[in-house]
Amino acid sequence: MILRVLKRPTPGDGKEKEGAYQQKRKAFVVVTVILITLVFGYGTVASVIVLRDHLPYHTYCFALSLSWTALLPVGAVQPYLYLSKVDKLPCIRNV
Repeated sequence: MILRVLKRPTPGDGKEKEGAYQQKRKAFVVVTVILITLVFGYGTVASVIVLRDHLPYHTYCFALSLSWTALLPVGAVQPYLYLSKVDKLPCIRNV
């Protein structure tokens, strides 16, 4: 729903429209990245759990531990996006 609202054109014309467009575009990118990371992170865990009966025990344990490990970088993306939005990352400067 958020992505659908952000894709909708804004009412009005003029300079405010250009600024609103840029803000909506940034918000769209942030929401899309968060959605992709969440689907990737939790989707791998969910798919391994669903396939539990079809996998050998050792393969299931390895795949489950690998999918839980994949959640570590996924969990780091959201704070990074927040810090980059408020310009508090020392390594990246917005020009």
